[in-house]
Amino acid sequence: MASEGFHSKNEIGQPAQSFPSMWGDTFISKNIDTHEVQVKYDESVAPLREQVREMLMAKESKTSTDKIALIDLLERLGLSYHFEKEIDEHLELIFRESSASNFIAMEKYDLFNTSLLFRLFRQHGYIIPCGVFDRFMKDTDDEFSSDLKSDIKGLLSLYEATGVRIQGENVLEEAITFTTYHLNRFRSEIDSNLLIREKVSRALHQSIHREVPIIGARYYIPIYEKEESSNELIVRFAKLNFNYLQSLYQKELFDLTRWWRDSKICWKVPYVRDRIVESYVWGVGMNYEPQYSFARTAVAKAVQLTAVLDDTYDTYAPLEDLEIFTQVLQSAEIGEIDRLPDYQKEIYKFIWRMYEEFDSEASKHGKHYACSYFKESVKQLYLAYHKEANWYRRNHVPPFEDVVSLGLVTSTLFMLVSASYLIGPATQPHFEWLISKPQIAVATAHFGRYMNDRATNERESKIFNDGENVTAVDCYMKQYGVSKEEALNKFAQLAEEMWMTMNKEWVETVSVPRQCLRPFLSYGRLAITCLEKGDGFTYPEEVIKSHILALFVDPIL
Repeated sequence: MASEGFHSKNEIGQPAQSFPSMWGDTFISKNIDTHEVQVKYDESVAPLREQVREMLMAKESKTSTDKIALIDLLERLGLSYHFEKEIDEHLELIFRESSASNFIAMEKYDLFNTSLLFRLFRQHGYIIPCGVFDRFMKDTDDEFSSDLKSDIKGLLSLYEATGVRIQGENVLEEAITFTTYHLNRFRSEIDSNLLIREKVSRALHQSIHREVPIIGARYYIPIYEKEESSNELIVRFAKLNFNYLQSLYQKELFDLTRWWRDSKICWKVPYVRDRIVESYVWGVGMNYEPQYSFARTAVAKAVQLTAVLDDTYDTYAPLEDLEIFTQVLQSAEIGEIDRLPDYQKEIYKFIWRMYEEFDSEASKHGKHYACSYFKESVKQLYLAYHKEANWYRRNHVPPFEDVVSLGLVTSTLFMLVSASYLIGPATQPHFEWLISKPQIAVATAHFGRYMNDRATNERESKIFNDGENVTAVDCYMKQYGVSKEEALNKFAQLAEEMWMTMNKEWVETVSVPRQCLRPFLSYGRLAITCLEKGDGFTYPEEVIKSHILALFVDPIL
């Protein structure tokens, strides 16, 4: 997350502009009794969960298409974590049947179910060819049959399937153009069904595969409730489940806000963006399920730390201060702290308190090695920030290839994934795999970096009082002799290419468990949510305020 702000060159302690939180005491006004909430939730949900499990396991009453639709529904409503084993077994069974016939068995499905199954298979890591859509094409011109244009349900499902495409899948590239045109046409028709129009608008705004799952669930539950065919039991289960999760999030936000205020960083280092609530969005987006409380808060704290470091290196501290600060951080000797000005002493102590906290928690779970990987990711990040500061603060325009290479680190991906790995299924070999820079990590980091550079370019270029600052976009413009608009369009194209690579690596990477791969897709989805429409981290009121209210404030009634 690139910092934004206004540089005051030689007035340490007197920043020209600070970024206070817009949330005030919203999340610290009451402390939730999670034990009481848990007891009430368990009593209410247990019978509902068992009835839904019976629906999943029923053999006679449900066709394969019914089961596919039910699995998709549970995932979209945020309920699938209750039934992971059952869902995996069903998809494995259907996949074996389909792949055994070289996917000829899928010809029994219509466009809606073919598209739905294709998306679900890929989202669950199965390799399925895009050739399953060939039968919906014309014999010539590589275009979809015009007979499909009135099948809105099928078109919507096909549109959603394009979100999991990889490079070279021309049929899905054609599907994007075809479905987008006809879905927009349907949306503009006055007499179109209002509920379907709402679904279409939601999909065109944010497709399922690209959306943060818990945010998608929050918005989809009320939509599903309005369907004539909605299952009242499942609706009730989904509402109870979301409101329960929200109560957990509120408790965690209470504790996080207290932690952040107790650190006193936002008072002692007033130029730092006070964004603990926005940081927590990243924590929830990485792991929304109730059992990942520590991972959520660890990621949130790590994100806030990136803001502290980024604002220091990119915006506020003079270069001579940064040189000493970097040396002291690298030395890891507490006695070196006396070399620092007071504001940097506070940052140094903040970082080391976080290290101690993370090490203590990971060690309790037998992972004595885990925090060393997080520390190394922080080190690589501040070294990269230091290099960037020397480039941009001196108005040096480096080769774009160098910017891209450094962006692997400044994307913050490796630091955030390391934080999410501290407790949970990740073992030491998985940390080693992470630092080897596997292709899914490289693609995800570049995706986030391109999204960030597009979102923050205008504001970054005005960080300093003279209104001039070199950005990654400037580097591309200079090297390739293009306009700013052309450069920004290129960044969007590069980001899309990286998204497709992420999709490819998601299904092809089999050396690590899905739970250790999931943070990469989650990071990409968060980048879309927080950066596609602007810098949602620095200016949440313009981009993600509505999501924060929906997730953490407003229950589903």
